[in-house]
Amino acid sequence: MKKFLAALILIPALAFGANLTMLDYFDGKSSATLPLGPSDKIPIVQGGAVKTFAPPSILQVQYSSIQVKASNVTGQMVNAQIADAQLTAAKFAQNLTPIEIVGTLPYVANFQGRMVFLTTDNKLYRYNGSAWTAVVPATDVTGQLADSQIAAVAAAKVTGQLSDAQIAAVAAAKVTGQITSTQITDGSVSTPKLAAGAVTADQIGASAVTAGKIAANAVTATEINAGAVTTAKLAAGAVTATEIASGAVITAKLAAGAVTANELAANAVTAGKISAGAVTATELAANAVTAGKIATGTITATDGVIASIDASKITTGTLDATNITVTNLSAESITTGTLSVGSSKAPYSSGESDLRILRGRLNADGTIAVGAGFTTSHSIGYYTLTFAEAFNSAPTVVATLNGTSFGYTIEANVNAGNASFYINAPGGAMADRSFSFIIVGN
Repeated sequence: MKKFLAALILIPALAFGANLTMLDYFDGKSSATLPLGPSDKIPIVQGGAVKTFAPPSILQVQYSSIQVKASNVTGQMVNAQIADAQLTAAKFAQNLTPIEIVGTLPYVANFQGRMVFLTTDNKLYRYNGSAWTAVVPATDVTGQLADSQIAAVAAAKVTGQLSDAQIAAVAAAKVTGQITSTQITDGSVSTPKLAAGAVTADQIGASAVTAGKIAANAVTATEINAGAVTTAKLAAGAVTATEIASGAVITAKLAAGAVTANELAANAVTAGKISAGAVTATELAANAVTAGKIATGTITATDGVIASIDASKITTGTLDATNITVTNLSAESITTGTLSVGSSKAPYSSGESDLRILRGRLNADGTIAVGAGFTTSHSIGYYTLTFAEAFNSAPTVVATLNGTSFGYTIEANVNAGNASFYINAPGGAMADRSFSFIIVGN
């Protein structure tokens, strides 16, 4: 057993039951470390009373305090074993930093991750490696911000669209600036959101107000502009005699063309109602003017052109050819004599009738320069005419090359439905040239 001399042994805040393997002591002159065995006991003064420990070979010693190295303490110390205000910032591990309470933001010994609570504004700041910041990114905010948490949000700060689920409640006083159309979700403005009188004529699109949008009896006389109700706006039978005051419909109230045949009663228009010269040819129906309607001697030669008159109607006298203009004369109607064209006379033969003539001029590329009644197709030196209306039999054709065409030749092949033309250059090669033609047949 170890024997202990009277000495001052210091063990601050030692709790009974701690597992001690080494004991430091100081006798006022020197210090030493003594090992403790499993059966060794330590005399300690508690509450002013001295305890004597067995075995008796151990001297009775009175100690005022005992000190034990931390390295000689095993197990864990509980909260009650640590005195208040004993842990400083330097006692924390490098990767564990407490929040400091400061009056000003530190400007020395800063490191990324350092956090302080600033008492001047009661905000929590963190050092990001280059500056102190109290900003919290919006992406780190979960849940919803209540109206009381928002001071003011300028409309220009809002990008994209806020959905209904993202907004708890925002008082109108919290919104500054103006909310644009891109910040409002389609269909989100319901009727209760519109203030009374908020929708004016400027907010209503052209033709947006249809009949179904107008409440019954909503449109009164004060909503209708003068002259706005035209004939087309009135439903059939809408205006009856009871809607019109006596003498209310004067000439100035009738729109041009408003009175049609449907508005006139039978025999309502008498001769006295028709202005002089009001009835022109366009007002007369076909065959409406009969002989009984024409006064004797009314129609003279100077009153018009007679399109058709039966020969049996001419009973006496002669017709002066100088006073007659023929607009349509069938060849079959001429049986004898000659036709004069200016100073020339063309003999007439009754041997063949109903002749039809096609004439035209084609460009070198086969397009039609002059003529109608046919279509064309073309390849080098070869032209085909297809008649819009076929002849009864193969017609007669005459073709002539246009321009300087010395040495060029043109040949034609014709049948009742079409004609083909072949143009050869000097030497026999086929070539494109403009040409004219006349085709006569029946």
